[in-house]
Amino acid sequence: LTSVAWSSDGELFTASTFNSLELHDQFGHCLSMEKLSMEGLVSVSWSPDIQQICCVCSSGRVLFASVVDRILESKFWQVTNVSRRSLKVNNTTNEFQEILEFKDLILKFSIQFDHLIVVTKMQCFIYLMNNFATPYHFELKSEDLNRLMIRQSHKYFSLINLSAINLYSYDGRFLKTIKLFNMNAESLLPNLTIHLIDLENQAKSSSSSEMKRQSTNDQYQHQIGIINVKLNTEHKQQYKSNESIGNHLCAILDSNLDLYILSWTQNNLVTTKNIKSFKLSPMIRDICWHNDYNLLLSFHENQKNLSIWLYPNAVFMDTSLSQDVILTLSSQELSTNSRIIEFDQNRITIERQDRLKIYMNVNPFVILLHKHKIENHLDEAIRMCNFLDKSIHEIEPVERNVRDSLWATLAVMSLERKQFTIAEVAYAAINKLDKVLYLNRIKTLTSKELITIEYELLCGNFELAENLLIQKGYYLRAIHINLQLQNWIHALDLAKKFNGKFPSFSLKNDVDDKLKENLEESSTNLNDDLKKYGEIKVDLIHLVISCWEKHCKKQQQDNNNRRNSKQQTQFEQLQKLSNEIDHIVDWSRIEEKLQQDSFLYSQYS
Repeated sequence: LTSVAWSSDGELFTASTFNSLELHDQFGHCLSMEKLSMEGLVSVSWSPDIQQICCVCSSGRVLFASVVDRILESKFWQVTNVSRRSLKVNNTTNEFQEILEFKDLILKFSIQFDHLIVVTKMQCFIYLMNNFATPYHFELKSEDLNRLMIRQSHKYFSLINLSAINLYSYDGRFLKTIKLFNMNAESLLPNLTIHLIDLENQAKSSSSSEMKRQSTNDQYQHQIGIINVKLNTEHKQQYKSNESIGNHLCAILDSNLDLYILSWTQNNLVTTKNIKSFKLSPMIRDICWHNDYNLLLSFHENQKNLSIWLYPNAVFMDTSLSQDVILTLSSQELSTNSRIIEFDQNRITIERQDRLKIYMNVNPFVILLHKHKIENHLDEAIRMCNFLDKSIHEIEPVERNVRDSLWATLAVMSLERKQFTIAEVAYAAINKLDKVLYLNRIKTLTSKELITIEYELLCGNFELAENLLIQKGYYLRAIHINLQLQNWIHALDLAKKFNGKFPSFSLKNDVDDKLKENLEESSTNLNDDLKKYGEIKVDLIHLVISCWEKHCKKQQQDNNNRRNSKQQTQFEQLQKLSNEIDHIVDWSRIEEKLQQDSFLYSQYS
């Protein structure tokens, strides 16, 4: 071995020996080898456009080689650069073949989302895959070709060089230039959202969104270096209008091979607080989003299986279903260094280290469920899932784990759309009785703002729900949530803050024999004292102390549950207030009162 040189995009490298020149991919597999009948090669180098290789011999002679026969595939299309100035396009379904000739050298080409992008030395050509006769084209500047990359999405594509990202529509219309400073663009969303990895600080991932030529920027700071970023390319029909396009998802793979998912909202992308993150899985080698739907595919490290998250939003909507929405596909043909090429319709394309392509199929009902969701026909999705439940008695039944995963996915989809009746049916199908009861309670509420608040609680957004309750004057419900979560000190702080705005209420209290004996011994007016303790006024502080005392009694019965020092310090404040109250009403009586929605959701300004 005399010399090794990497291409500028990191996808290929060349290795020279005394009498041969080899071309390898990034995994080390040999793609081509040329035997040379001349003096030994001593050095090799790539051209900046990655199209030519320069070789220097020990005699001083210089050789030039070109990279040809590159093959790109998308769906049933195959594109091959048969020479430096021509491409061959094949359709594998109908044996269609077309040769595209160009007068200039071809630098880059990309095929995805039913469009072929070809960049030559002078121009960029845009072909629609069913029309190769009249492509769109526009002129390029020389500075635009410096280490060029092409990235595509459903509605737009980008030409990326070392200094900028140039955004275009598929009719060749220029949209925007985003200047880069030591950054490497990874992906492009249909709504012109770009995720970048900063080479100077790999742990920082930044977002730039542009709609109608107005851009905003936001950053997500990861704990360690990020090695891969994939943006959700789900093709949403509402992108065609000016309406809100909702949440976006981004999958990131860090240097520990841990897979995280990020979520943010387009219309509120101002601070990093709007970016939520969740760890999906450890030890992931490669990731890929479905071309059209909200499906995330991952390839596990040192394993021969793939995982499909049927609806990654589940981790932000209902974490209890995060494992239920996963399907696992296994194949003995997979190898450790396999990589995911494409996930389109119900077909997955995998490329092994030896360049052999493996095709795996996904249950077609998964794609059908997402179609029902996009068309807002979730009632049809219920009928589909019911049909699959009945298929257990058929000749070719659908596996139970697939049916359960589809029901769980439908539950999250309907919950996201706030279609609570459909969500009830889906949760009931997977035996989530607690969620069914809670959804049934939400449906009984008449106030839209209360439905929204309880919906946020169901999704686990406790802080947001509490803030909304306080803003709208539902102080009792805000305190009740913290009592249910056993946030005693915070509940007490809220009770002290809003005690003056909340009118106390009276509850009848049973005077037990022990209390009656104490009153008989110390009281001068027994009847008045019995009347006083028989009906007690309860305010917010009293309510918190009553719930806390019940919790303490339960702890005392459980010998294995011991307080730590931090809890002991917090409880001293509660104990002090408890000692100042003459008689605390039993929590069961207050809880009975809280069962009344008219009382629990009482509103004060």
